[in-house]
Amino acid sequence: MQVRKIERRRGGLRTALFRTAAGIFRKKDYIYIPKEKTPGIMMKIAIVGTGYVGLVSGACFAEMGLDITCVDIDAEKIEGLNAGVIPIYEPGLEELVRRNVEAGRLHFTTDLTECLPHVEVVFSAVGTPPDEDGSADLKYVLDVARTFGRHIRKYTVLVTKSTVPVGTAQKVRAVIEEELEKRGCKVPFDVASNPEFLKEGAAIKDFMSPDRVVVGVDSERARKLMAKLYKTTPLEDSFSCNFNVLVSGQPRVMGVREILKEWTAFRVECVRRRTYYDLHGKEKRLHLLQGLAAILLDIDKAIHIIRTTEEETEVVPNLMIGFGIDEVQADYVAEIKLRHLNREYILKRTGEIEQLEKDIADLNDVLAKPARIRRIIINELNDVAKKYGKPRCSEILYDLPEEDAAAEEEAVPDYPVTVFFTREGYFKKIPPQSLRTAGAHKLKEGDEIIQQLETRNNVEALFFTDKQQVYKVRLAELEDGKVAQMGIFIPGRLGMDEGENVLSMVITGDYSGFMLFFFASGKCAKIPLSSYATKQNRRKLLKAYCDKEPLAKLFFLPEETELAIRTSASRMLLVGTAQIAAKTTRDSQGVAVVTLKKNQTIASVVPADTLELANPHRYRVRSLPATGALIRAEDEGEQMSLL
Repeated sequence: MQVRKIERRRGGLRTALFRTAAGIFRKKDYIYIPKEKTPGIMMKIAIVGTGYVGLVSGACFAEMGLDITCVDIDAEKIEGLNAGVIPIYEPGLEELVRRNVEAGRLHFTTDLTECLPHVEVVFSAVGTPPDEDGSADLKYVLDVARTFGRHIRKYTVLVTKSTVPVGTAQKVRAVIEEELEKRGCKVPFDVASNPEFLKEGAAIKDFMSPDRVVVGVDSERARKLMAKLYKTTPLEDSFSCNFNVLVSGQPRVMGVREILKEWTAFRVECVRRRTYYDLHGKEKRLHLLQGLAAILLDIDKAIHIIRTTEEETEVVPNLMIGFGIDEVQADYVAEIKLRHLNREYILKRTGEIEQLEKDIADLNDVLAKPARIRRIIINELNDVAKKYGKPRCSEILYDLPEEDAAAEEEAVPDYPVTVFFTREGYFKKIPPQSLRTAGAHKLKEGDEIIQQLETRNNVEALFFTDKQQVYKVRLAELEDGKVAQMGIFIPGRLGMDEGENVLSMVITGDYSGFMLFFFASGKCAKIPLSSYATKQNRRKLLKAYCDKEPLAKLFFLPEETELAIRTSASRMLLVGTAQIAAKTTRDSQGVAVVTLKKNQTIASVVPADTLELANPHRYRVRSLPATGALIRAEDEGEQMSLL
């Protein structure tokens, strides 16, 4: 009997239709197991060498969510690393290694060949001790290349991260090609260079927040793979900025557009004041020279007036009378040295009058025409750019190429799932088929399910913790479970800090909606969920919410609604969430919503439509902050469960 599958869906347990040669359709259940290398799930890397560069790089890559295998020929060192013994000292490294080993993202081995079939990139971070002539000894680097060439079965990139001289990449490539030739096979590969810029004592910070990443490749395929690798670094992070600017002595929160407008107004005022200053100086100079020009007509007369004047104080008045000039001009003439009272000197000075008149007319025109002031500002900025500017060292890519984005999206299995999250931090993702045939949930003693959501496999889960942090993971990265299983312990899987507890789980596909954080003081921070989106697969975001005061309640708000807030003083108020101003900064303190007295707190927050109130208008408020109204007896029986 011939059997042909006519429909097959990806991901987990599925039911497919098969058609026999007789045209009869039959159902058959099957389990789809994705290929080991699925883009978007977890990129696998091997790092050869567990010295300063190799171990730090491996731990940091693992912290960013990659699957890392560190390789070293020193069995004792590998045994120690597996036991938690760090062979070098670097602040924070021991904790970083421990956390990622426990999370299952960091592994140690002495055999490169056992992990080589599974990785996409191999970093060579072995030592390059000085040779007899002082040059770098490349024997360890070339040994890695030989092992690489002897055992690769698929396209892989070998990256030299050690300190090596120029031309090493060609030597490495030649060794690999030689080994492939000995095997009599052709396996595609690339060699890349990725020098390190790590400082002892600050290596982790330098790696996690690099000023630059330098990668040398000679093929487009290698470039795309290395670009995919470094998308996990914070170099592509976007940050919300809250600019608090002093304007006229008053603090103002401004956006980039407002700052540019304010700066432009400031520069306009600077140019105007500068122009007024120049204009005043030239007008003063012109006025003096006009007085000097009047004396040019009769120098002898001026000398005579000065010589015949008996008192010094009468010189200036006599000159004013004699030539019809004002006091400032007369005083300027009187102060001229005797040697300068010649026709040549006076003609040179008065020759400036024509140019001064042109300059004054031009300055007045600048003050009268705002467009000329803007042109002056533009020209000055261009001069600064020519003098101090230099071209970018990197290319700005505003979006992924269409083919890359489509490929990555297609690689993630998409199917409906139901997720469960318990109070103790256990997570279950169960397909509908398994859920329909299941019995009671297996839970840890004393544990209970606090969140249950129907969603899809290609969305993301955000876990907000009591340490003001949020951990992100795509559901496709978490294996499907069963009702009879306890589930995945999220703090351990995501590498949370010791003693860190999850407060809430949020499932999202497009990062729409808001997070609401209610604090003990009665303030509420309304943060768009899009503030937690990043361009790369970051597992952990710091400062998820404000840490300056205790958190009372938090929950996810898919869309604007009306909330019922109850206080410990038996008061209640109905607040439309549209009344609460949204903040772009994740750790914002928010705005005052509830007016509380000393020792009073927020007891509960629920959607108002979940309550059956006799007179809801009694509790509805028009402005914030508000105290709310005392809860009446007929409403006291309402059970206000927390979100």
